Amino acid sequence: MESFEWLANVLARIDAYPVRGHALYVRDNHPLGLRTPTLVLQRDVYSDELPELACKHGLHKTLSVADTRGIVANARLQKEDASPAELVEAFNFYWKHDAFIDLSPGADRTPSRGTV
Repeated sequence: MESFEWLANVLARIDAYPVRGHALYVRDNHPLGLRTPTLVLQRDVYSDELPELACKHGLHKTLSVADTRGIVANARLQKEDASPAELVEAFNFYWKHDAFIDLSPGADRTPSRGTV
């Protein structure tokens, strides 16, 4: 049975989760915090319906495991020892802006328009 984990823990070990058809589900609204209770659940990739456990707990889908792996990988490429808080910040930034965050010291956290 799936159990809740803090978002920071899920991000720290995102590579341990299956990619295909899995996503992160939370009850909270954006932005999420280090201790946001999170479930990683299998979903039907051909349907917008929530998994039964997500419905039972009043959760909504945030991002897929595949997207989340990309976010964490990008953050760790920029900063090998990215802290749990930075990983959560990177996750929130991507969720809100559909863009990777720049973790450079003093970087502007506003996404640039017209660039990938």
